[in-house]
Amino acid sequence: MKVGNVARVRGRVTEYKGGVQITVTDVVGERDPNVEVLHWVECVHLARNCYNLVNVSSSSGSGSGSVVPPK
Repeated sequence: MKVGNVARVRGRVTEYKGGVQITVTDVVGERDPNVEVLHWVECVHLARNCYNLVNVSSSSGSGSGSVVPPK
């Protein structure tokens, strides 16, 4: 794997000694250059429709929402 390549990484996020630790279980190189863009489109869709975290303000005019933590 070279620096700059896109990879799918699977694992667990935990806390260790007061910090965040990622234990990787699987790394697979991606051949499709569009997979990263698709991932972010899916993240926006989930935030808007499932997680209820996107606060779309009409004052920005750009239509891009900002992610806010749940209450």
